[in-house]
Amino acid sequence: MLSKNHLTNIHQIEKKFANGEHIDAIKSSLYLTNKFPDIFEYQNLSAILYAKIGEYEKSYALFKRLVSLGNPNASFFYNFVNLLVKINKLDMAVEFMQQVIDLKPNVLLSS
Repeated sequence: MLSKNHLTNIHQIEKKFANGEHIDAIKSSLYLTNKFPDIFEYQNLSAILYAKIGEYEKSYALFKRLVSLGNPNASFFYNFVNLLVKINKLDMAVEFMQQVIDLKPNVLLSS
């Protein structure tokens, strides 16, 4: 469970991004990724934001690293699957979607 401070940071970054401050939001997220390397939600957020602005290679690199860290979080894998579908890496998307299902079997029912 994330602390209130980390949740606040994430919400502030998301708000910046929503207000069109894309580069500043990504810089903030990357800064927090480096400052708190064990708070994987910052890296996940950075990868999502990169994907939203079409920086798919940067997003892919962050997601690939994130899912290789041994932190089995279904949300991280699911977000990576969304990117893989977007960049047409469907075989890889299927592989990672299976991991999402293994981690959280009801994820498809709640979508």
